[in-house]
Amino acid sequence: MHRMNRILGGAIASLMVITAASASATVAGTPIEGATVRTGPTGSSYAWGDIAADGDDVAMLWEEAPSVAGPTLIDVAASSDGGGSWFLDGDLGFALAPRIERCADGWLVAWRDGIGAAARIFFFWTAFGSPSSRTLGEAGGAFRPDVACVPGKRSVVVHLQTVGAGSRLKLFSTHPAVADTGRDVTLDLGPTTKGSTPAVVATGNRILVAWVDGERLRLKRFNVGGSPEFTLTPEKTVTIDAAAGQRDPRIGMAGSNVVLAWQRGASVVARVSTDAGLTWKARTSLFAGEASSGRVAFLTNADVLGDTFIVSAAVVSEGISVRSSIKRSTSAGRTWAKVSGSERREGFAIGTLAGSAGDPWIVEAWEDGFDAPAQPTVRAHAFP
Repeated sequence: MHRMNRILGGAIASLMVITAASASATVAGTPIEGATVRTGPTGSSYAWGDIAADGDDVAMLWEEAPSVAGPTLIDVAASSDGGGSWFLDGDLGFALAPRIERCADGWLVAWRDGIGAAARIFFFWTAFGSPSSRTLGEAGGAFRPDVACVPGKRSVVVHLQTVGAGSRLKLFSTHPAVADTGRDVTLDLGPTTKGSTPAVVATGNRILVAWVDGERLRLKRFNVGGSPEFTLTPEKTVTIDAAAGQRDPRIGMAGSNVVLAWQRGASVVARVSTDAGLTWKARTSLFAGEASSGRVAFLTNADVLGDTFIVSAAVVSEGISVRSSIKRSTSAGRTWAKVSGSERREGFAIGTLAGSAGDPWIVEAWEDGFDAPAQPTVRAHAFP
């Protein structure tokens, strides 16, 4: 925790600095093959967690399983120049399923600490002035978190909580006066599917939460009130889609623009809203899979900046061959196109949008070495 606080707090102190081309040169020119962010020990393996950006500040986390028997660790890498150079640190101890989000001048991070009945969610943030943390699910059985922030108002974490043989979706929110725990909010949003991670996103005075309950993809909006309480007011829960095989939604939001992507059977699909999730355009299939032939698409991220929407995913064929890429829309979801330079022929890739609404660019990170996992490597690049 000590070393993570140094990195996400913006200090330069770190174990290693790996430099690519400068952010401006990278964005203006041809996409580079990427900076090496981390090369794991021989025999270790990686699994993606999350990536987030705000302007030139980018951070990502991933799981690293050791080459010998031992706990899975979380690696953390941060960039302050839009993905041009990276500061690497990875001292979260035993941890799983990490999520991260930028919040004003800090970061929110949540991860699962423990296994099974002992599992808790550790929620850490450097936003609102100083490092703070909460442990959720103290009695155990808490897993699959996601985080979001309404800058200057509230931070939010959602997670699953085991209840008997099933699970329920929990929402926890802190007030900017973090020491005033009497203003914390804890809500039970109802039953959810154990095998599907929920998603939360926030901007302005809105918070959106998506999750899977059986065959239904559910969405709930919250309004965030004004100072000093910043009260959360829930709206009606709606069903976005109903079909078998739905799981793991991801949401991106900027102003009133929202992209909601999820796995639907063997494919990855998305819907777009331009009124903060009040109404939604028709569902679009972005990454096609076919279960009968062993080809399955896995969603890695969804993001929005200004009028640019992106969704990143990996298509796995017969559990061996992996092809990752990013698709982008600048037409409010009417049309989507594969982003040139984003295609990875091995390893899972994940993308986010950095820069500004008027000058956005993509930061993409991927595991280079999925087909030869003796020494996996995380690489990253930034491009238009």
